[in-house]
Amino acid sequence: MTEAPIACTLSTEDHKARVAELRAVSRWLKHVRHEVGTVHLTYDPVAADRVRDLVQKEQLCCEFLTFDVREDENGFHLTITAPKEVGDTAKVFFENFTTVSV
Repeated sequence: MTEAPIACTLSTEDHKARVAELRAVSRWLKHVRHEVGTVHLTYDPVAADRVRDLVQKEQLCCEFLTFDVREDENGFHLTITAPKEVGDTAKVFFENFTTVSV
């Protein structure tokens, strides 16, 4: 089995559209916590369906990332983890998830 490349496979135009989608759901982002190679995001539960949809899309273009979702009374939680060899530079991959649109 070949490892997925550590890169997004979207075209420039598709990437712009995806960033717009990520920024749109950021209005429901309640909390962000970074660890080396991982970001933990908590959204308002009203964003659950939209975030799930984005996770499905991101799994196709960024196969090297691991996405974990769960829900509880505090919100909709998304944890994204990059491969260990990426280290703290993973923040670059998480930037579009953590930038809140105004």
